[in-house]
Amino acid sequence: MRASNYDNNAMQSAPTEINAVSQVSGHAKNLDIEVLRAVAVLATMLSHSSYLFVWGQSAIGWLGGHVALWAGVDLFFCISGFVIARGLVDQLASAVSGEERARVVCAFWIRRVHRIFPTAFLWLCIGLALTVLFNRYGAFGDLRTNALDAVASVAQMQDLHLYQCFGSGPNTCGTVPIFGPYWSLSLEEKFYLVLPLAIIFFGTRFKWFAALLIVAQVLMPRMTHDFLWWFRTDAFLLGALIALERGGIVHELLEPKFISRNFAARAVPLLMIAMVFAVASPLQVVPIFTGLLAIACAAVVWVASYGKGYIVGTGPLRTALAWVGSRSFAIYLVHVPAYCFTHELWARIEGGNVTFGGNYTVRFLLTAVVLIVAAAELNYRFVETPLRRRGAELSRKILRPLAPSASA
Repeated sequence: MRASNYDNNAMQSAPTEINAVSQVSGHAKNLDIEVLRAVAVLATMLSHSSYLFVWGQSAIGWLGGHVALWAGVDLFFCISGFVIARGLVDQLASAVSGEERARVVCAFWIRRVHRIFPTAFLWLCIGLALTVLFNRYGAFGDLRTNALDAVASVAQMQDLHLYQCFGSGPNTCGTVPIFGPYWSLSLEEKFYLVLPLAIIFFGTRFKWFAALLIVAQVLMPRMTHDFLWWFRTDAFLLGALIALERGGIVHELLEPKFISRNFAARAVPLLMIAMVFAVASPLQVVPIFTGLLAIACAAVVWVASYGKGYIVGTGPLRTALAWVGSRSFAIYLVHVPAYCFTHELWARIEGGNVTFGGNYTVRFLLTAVVLIVAAAELNYRFVETPLRRRGAELSRKILRPLAPSASA
């Protein structure tokens, strides 16, 4: 989403003035990236649908046994690396003193905190409240283990916490993973913490450092739920490298213009998306499937990086998916609680002795969709957007002494 070119010599010949608004404002949304966010969150919702359609375990299990629906998270990772890296590198490249670099890093962290923490903590509180107040039939699981999940999430250690649960099986994780998605936020926050420091330390050699880490991870077998699987960063780094190359010669030469010129070629991005969910299939064709997944995600993000409708065209489908993508963060956090709320609600409506089956599919689906859409929209309007603007305002105040001529 960054429009300016990345100069390999920027760290050595940087101007003294910081572009205080390069990350904060002034950049139109890349709707193709929003479409990929929608694909990622819809796949994640489908992967957790067994908590909604409890009677469809066999069909959902069969699907999950052949398609890596969890790969939507890696697509999120690659998108995050792409969106974040460009402006951060540009700003750090323009900082020539230690104080200037410190201001850029602090401003970056403040924006991230205001973007992520309010929504994340709000839905932790709501999830715990529902576990206490709306859990007559146990749809939300156990309060003790949910509270432990919440503590790990607040501490940004949910990734390590879930590794412990999957690895040694202690009774410390929620039986219903209403806070399960927080593991990826924990990993993402660690990436945001380290990324600016790595850029400062390595300077113009950051690209090579990132490439080395990517190669090391791609070639490393990481089975699902292994320790290193929970701490994978190759997709983040690939997204960051795409952002740094955007606008460069390679990016221009490899633009897939043929997609817009040939109707049949429009299937290519769809096949690439399908490959994302196939390459890491539980069939595990090769032991380095996690690394290949990161590469598949990067290929799709590369196509989307041009923002020219190469993914699904420029029609109504793109608009609809872009709406989902813009609310994907809230959808990602609320969908499992919405599934549980749906189950608890219909259990109360029908009575505790009811056995749910396929005849409830439409009712459960409509209820869950309404809950998710309403919660995501309210969160976007009254939590995400105001707090993101507040973070941007604080960021500008931090950067203003370094950029007196910048305007928001």
